[in-house]
Amino acid sequence: MSAPDSLTKALCTECGLCCDGSLLAEVELTGEGEADRLEALGFDVEEGDEHGRDAWFLPLPCGALCGSKCTIYEHRPETCRTFECRLLKDAAAGAVKLAAALKTVARARKYRDAALALLTTLDPDNETGGLPLQERISETVLALEERGGRDSRVGELNTRMEQLTKILAVNFLGE
Repeated sequence: MSAPDSLTKALCTECGLCCDGSLLAEVELTGEGEADRLEALGFDVEEGDEHGRDAWFLPLPCGALCGSKCTIYEHRPETCRTFECRLLKDAAAGAVKLAAALKTVARARKYRDAALALLTTLDPDNETGGLPLQERISETVLALEERGGRDSRVGELNTRMEQLTKILAVNFLGE
């Protein structure tokens, strides 16, 4: 059972965590045709191998995301069209009310925003800005360690990321 469009619009357009690199690192595309279409729209697409077959991926954060809304909604990849996080499924099934789901989204975004704010202070040149959040954090911490510095804010960053990871795993990925 898929979520009704009204619920998807109410919840997903307030969230965007599946597109901004917080929840997922990439979107697998359905084939070369979809990859070509996205490249024609100006997106970088990565080609790779998935279980012994050619595969194409749209790296996240997605360049089509503006705030928490998709700017290519009508042209988004098939995987994006069909993806439903655990929170959306629970709301569609009536296990979670929309208001509670929106509070969960707000809490996750609060943790994400706190981690991003710390990243900005630790990586002022924004050298990792185009990477998924977990990868940005790992790369920033590694760069700090390579420079021989240990910043006390790294512990706080790790705490924020642990909070975000937990809420994403339980509420959005259903782990």
